[in-house]
Amino acid sequence: MPGRGYRSGMEFEGLLRLAGGASTPARILFTKTQVRMHAGPSILGEWPLESCSCRRRSLSEFELDLDGELAGFLPDDPEAFGASVAGQFRHIRLADR
Repeated sequence: MPGRGYRSGMEFEGLLRLAGGASTPARILFTKTQVRMHAGPSILGEWPLESCSCRRRSLSEFELDLDGELAGFLPDDPEAFGASVAGQFRHIRLADR
């Protein structure tokens, strides 16, 4: 379920866009101090929140800068993702909302 509360943060489901255009299902958890990305049962990585930013690429896709690593994310619910991330995490900037 996109945008569900998870412990002390928010978790979103969607597709992670990989290099070359391929996509894989992923979950992103935002807490007060970190961003964690999962694909299935595997943790793809964890980054300090203050080192991350986010901008909207299109109506349905966001570009995540995870401490210098860029990733495309297509959340299942782009509107909820944009509103929740922008409203809850001041370090994440959403452009072109």
